[in-house]
Amino acid sequence: MTDREAARIEFERVLAEYLSGYETGVPDMMTPMRYAITNGGKRIRPILSYFGAEFCGKSAQDVQNIALAIEMIQSYSLVHDDLPCMDNDTMRRGKPTVHIAYGENVAVLAGDGLLTMAFEAALDARYCNAYTARAVAYLARAAGADGMIGGQYIDISDHTDRDYGLQDVTAMYRRKTGALLRAALCASAIQCGASETELADLERYASDLGMVFQITDDILDITASAQQLGKDVGRDADLGRRTYAQIVGLDRAREDVRAYADRAIQTIEKYGARAEKLIALCRELTTRAY
Repeated sequence: MTDREAARIEFERVLAEYLSGYETGVPDMMTPMRYAITNGGKRIRPILSYFGAEFCGKSAQDVQNIALAIEMIQSYSLVHDDLPCMDNDTMRRGKPTVHIAYGENVAVLAGDGLLTMAFEAALDARYCNAYTARAVAYLARAAGADGMIGGQYIDISDHTDRDYGLQDVTAMYRRKTGALLRAALCASAIQCGASETELADLERYASDLGMVFQITDDILDITASAQQLGKDVGRDADLGRRTYAQIVGLDRAREDVRAYADRAIQTIEKYGARAEKLIALCRELTTRAY
């Protein structure tokens, strides 16, 4: 079993335990929320949180709040992304999207519920320490208008009035995809007491990892089937949105995935054994493009 798989299994256990103990006066509301967050997924973000803790000499147990929060934010963003007013997707992780399964109005509220639950989890007193406030503030900014939401806004904006090129797409990816990946790793590292130098290196690593992840998704959207990916494919083309792979072509996109991966690894390999899991994760994600 790989370190990545072991971390994923641990997160699934923690998530199930958290959800089973979560009480609300509106129990039916939890049904679509659970559907959204337990509907499979690679769990890359909580895995990054665990690896960030280990990089700092701590354990997964020390950052369960960050791991839970980041995946709740990720899941809410997918619920809202899939809505008819956004990408209008019908399948996610091999199952009907939340608005198809429960209705559009319920999907909006399920996403809202997951977002607010994320900050309950992030501020769980069992995990809070002197660094938690800064870690949660970092996470909130990455999820907001300067990060993921800002990237999503750029993505759905009208690009026909100017030359929307590679530089624009790259800037959008660093927000829409990269911001939460950075937050998963760096909020965890902040809570574990990382130095400013270490944090800067982790931010650079995660920023390049985000480009590896998103360009690879572009490639798979062109080359893979809906059955393979468990979601609708070709949606960017259908919606008239330009992607990295569409702009530069598949061969150049694959070359750039390797280049971003190499740079991410070079940034942290100086830390030796502390960085081994992060390096292995980057290499694993790179192979998805081929």
